[in-house]
Amino acid sequence: MRVEGEFITSQEELFRIARCGVVLTANNRLARSLRDLFDQTEVKRGSAAWITPAILPLSVWYLREYDRLVGAEKILSETQSLFLWEQVVRLDMERSDNTLLQVASTAGRAREASQLLHQFRAGSDFVSETEEQKAWLRWNRDYRQKITENGWIDSSAVPGQLVQSLATGGLIPPDEVVLAGFDRLTPEMVHLVDQLRVCRTKVFFWNPERVAETVPVKFGALDPVDEVKTCARWARRILEKNRTVSVAVVMPQLHEYRDLLELTFQAEFDPAGAVSGVETEDAFSLSLGRPLAAEGVVAVAMLVLGLKPIENIDTLSRFFRSVYLAGSAEQWGWRADVDRQLRAKRQRERSLKALGGTLTALKMPDELRRHLKGQLDAINRLLRIRKTVSCGRWVESFTNLLDALGWPGWRSLTSREYQAVQKFKQLLGDFSSLDRLGIEMSREEAVSQLQREASRVLFQPEARDGNLQLLGILEAGGLSFDYLWVMGAHENALPQVSHPNPFLPISLQRQTGMPHVDADGELEWAEGMVHRLKGAAGEVVFSWAQQVEGVIQRSSRLVVDCADATLDLSPVCDPLTTIWDQKPPLEFVADHQAPPLPANRKVSGGTRLLQDQALCPFRAMAHHRLRCAGLEEPDVGLDNMTRGNLVHRLLEKLWERLESRDGLLQLDEARLRCLIEEEVVTVGETIPGASPLQRDLEQGRLVHLMLRWMEHEKERPPFKVEVELLEKEKIIALGPLQIKTKVDRIDRLADGNFAIVDYKTGRTSVKDWMGERIREPQLPIYCTMVQGEDVGAVVYASVRSNPKEMGYNGLVRNTECWDSSLQRSQARFLAEAGLESFDALKDAWGVNLERLARAFVAGEAQVDPLDAEKTCRYCDLVPLCRISERRLSSLDEEGGG
Repeated sequence: MRVEGEFITSQEELFRIARCGVVLTANNRLARSLRDLFDQTEVKRGSAAWITPAILPLSVWYLREYDRLVGAEKILSETQSLFLWEQVVRLDMERSDNTLLQVASTAGRAREASQLLHQFRAGSDFVSETEEQKAWLRWNRDYRQKITENGWIDSSAVPGQLVQSLATGGLIPPDEVVLAGFDRLTPEMVHLVDQLRVCRTKVFFWNPERVAETVPVKFGALDPVDEVKTCARWARRILEKNRTVSVAVVMPQLHEYRDLLELTFQAEFDPAGAVSGVETEDAFSLSLGRPLAAEGVVAVAMLVLGLKPIENIDTLSRFFRSVYLAGSAEQWGWRADVDRQLRAKRQRERSLKALGGTLTALKMPDELRRHLKGQLDAINRLLRIRKTVSCGRWVESFTNLLDALGWPGWRSLTSREYQAVQKFKQLLGDFSSLDRLGIEMSREEAVSQLQREASRVLFQPEARDGNLQLLGILEAGGLSFDYLWVMGAHENALPQVSHPNPFLPISLQRQTGMPHVDADGELEWAEGMVHRLKGAAGEVVFSWAQQVEGVIQRSSRLVVDCADATLDLSPVCDPLTTIWDQKPPLEFVADHQAPPLPANRKVSGGTRLLQDQALCPFRAMAHHRLRCAGLEEPDVGLDNMTRGNLVHRLLEKLWERLESRDGLLQLDEARLRCLIEEEVVTVGETIPGASPLQRDLEQGRLVHLMLRWMEHEKERPPFKVEVELLEKEKIIALGPLQIKTKVDRIDRLADGNFAIVDYKTGRTSVKDWMGERIREPQLPIYCTMVQGEDVGAVVYASVRSNPKEMGYNGLVRNTECWDSSLQRSQARFLAEAGLESFDALKDAWGVNLERLARAFVAGEAQVDPLDAEKTCRYCDLVPLCRISERRLSSLDEEGGG
């Protein structure tokens, strides 16, 4: 309903009533603004002290006056009310076997329907038109029954109770009341006003005077980013000229712009804070808060409360590296290293109960080890609580755990972090109030409910309203400014698309004038809002993005009549653009040469060192001299490396017992299976972190794989495994470099020569042995272990699940000692390499391997991938070598950029 009654326009009269009566505002911001203005007025009058004016939001006044009633029923808090609605919805779903509803969101809309009925004085005895409305009537009946039985009252019923108390004399009315900043009154508010007048209270209405000379303009931006950046530069130009004026940015759909607004305005008004991450207070005031759960310090609290007995490595990583848990700054580096060491063990999930023992074997200071074990002990004590207890007991346990972990950390908190901590403690208090409902929960249920509440509650740090305010359109009610920019004034925002409540009949909503029911109602509301905004400042700009994600947008028809804007903008100030524009001419220095490796310096890496040098010299330098490596990302279940290691250990164990092809042939299928199963069980015990089910599945896979592989071994000509050399380490000298290597297997062939075998569970190609930079140098290096002409074969043993990919692949000297197909592929390979014989290939390998070794020792470290696509695809050093930037620079040069 439109506001009708006696209006006051004098600020002096408004403040007179605030001293002796009460001023009720449409929102918190208007109340705060009027109180600040009142204080400034008193200071100008020379007052040394004054009584706090009675200026407060209408919703706060309702609760304050209700608390004064004698014998009043206890009001359910928002948390309690929502939980009770969730409870009745969940119970009804269980009775009707309906599992499609999302309980939390459904309960929220159901509660909203109940509030609308109270605000618009419509009864809940309507005739249902849909299944949803029938369900709501059941929920509402159950909800009302519960609160009546327990002597509670819903907050939405408080205004009606106050009106009744005013009528019966149970509440003393004020002499004068001003309703400030209201564009419309709900029937519930009209009922209150009527009753106040019956009680001889003088009721007035107040809104700021319109700025008569305002000529609004409009601005069509390219996209939302351009719109927000232009607005920020416009506001900064105004405040650079005059820091005393008030500037506001108002958005009909603030939630769509919130993150972009915060980033852009911080970059323009607080560039130092945008770079450092420490915000400057009062740079600007943003009214819409974020979910409390999104604040870093609260997110960590919820993370530790929600830890499970078996937790994944990413969650544990956040736990170990958090700055919001106890630990000095000196420990942060070690905490990050603990994360690295755990990831290197390649287990995706960890038992928190066993993690304390794992920490014993990791490298870290003893003080940190004791500290982390103490934290894990505290977490495990909470996890041992299996029973359901009251919410208050859970809050006590949660608080004790957070205290034991040293939350929110040892460093000084910023103002925002401190306020977030206080808000979270308040949330815990609200959660414990669920005890009034007689609710008991398990730990998982309590954490889940607390997480939902933290995600629902918005957190907005308290700050003084500065000269620049970013507001939602409802919060701008009753406020006036010197300059106003209305952002997002497109055809779908002004007016908005209607979205009636699904639990109430449309006819009822339309009849009582509820909001968001239909297009006509939305248009009427938008027209009134735009009319007010056009007169809320001396300069008003309406803007919209002409394109959003490729979709064309038009301006709202309510601002079409505005003239096109000519904007005075300040230069761009955001750090990224400023630094880039002011960059000096860059000098490119080719620094490919590292200091030579000292003669007594030992390096680790084995054959992988030369492989990295061949693939990319920088890679070898970073991995083996600088010790740089990306963090491991364990896979779900067993990764390929773990499976490959299991195959290696299993084949080693089997050939230690079989010793030769003859030993293999002596076993029938049953005895061979028995042998394999026995060794598989032994090897399976070494599978890291595997569950019993995973271990059983992998052992079954290995048995099946080994049975098929042994069929390949039976088809080979006679051979004997050099058991004493199985998986034995040996130092090989390649020029000035000492390489520690370990051969998978060496067979003695029928002609007396050796076959060097390398097990592979991935794909293999003999072509990787070609060229000066040998992509796979492992087997060529092994060849240097055997002197003279004793090497009869160099082969990969491809132990793969696919039968077509299983077998041997490599080079042989004597076809009688191996499958003739290898001889044919060998001839083809040697021809492509331009070599005449197997011995010539061995000689070439020796020369090329020594060249790679000397290059590494000499410090050659240029970024020069052997094959950019293949080499860089899985390389963990791409962010370090920045080869992608070099490629982009090359493309820019080719394009003339």
